[in-house]
Amino acid sequence: MSKGTPKRTPPEGLPPDGDGPILRAADLSRFSAIDVDPARESESRVDYDDGGVHIRYVYRFDASDGVFVSSLLNVDVDEKEAESTFQEYLSRAADMGVAIERDDRLSWGDASAMWAVTVDGEQVGHAILARKGMGTLFVIFSGYLFAGETTIRELIEPKLEALEALSRDGT
Repeated sequence: MSKGTPKRTPPEGLPPDGDGPILRAADLSRFSAIDVDPARESESRVDYDDGGVHIRYVYRFDASDGVFVSSLLNVDVDEKEAESTFQEYLSRAADMGVAIERDDRLSWGDASAMWAVTVDGEQVGHAILARKGMGTLFVIFSGYLFAGETTIRELIEPKLEALEALSRDGT
């Protein structure tokens, strides 16, 4: 992850729902009858002095629908740092507080991994980690299950394409 002093800035300038690499609850609503509650959403952005950026989106869990979304986007200053960010998230995946089982149906970019997220032995969601160039995206969501590779690709590929464009163009 980027080093240096963080300069906290509001998430202004982030792409609207459906655009850009950040996976939001609204993206899941394209595949299921999820009634997105804006009060459960939060976004933050940290710009670092070295030019790196960290953006976090969270849709807080509610037992009424079981939906939770966490999207972390890092744009590092170089590929070596991005590789380090990817490895850090990869090692954090084992410490998520829920059971995960590697499920690499998705192979993309310079590095990627996918997991099935389970609670009490029952799959409740997915986790996806992908890196392209200087951009790393780590997404965890529950409340909607993708049975086939095609459907999950329909959800995540536009996000990965946006990550690739961001990696080329910068923030």
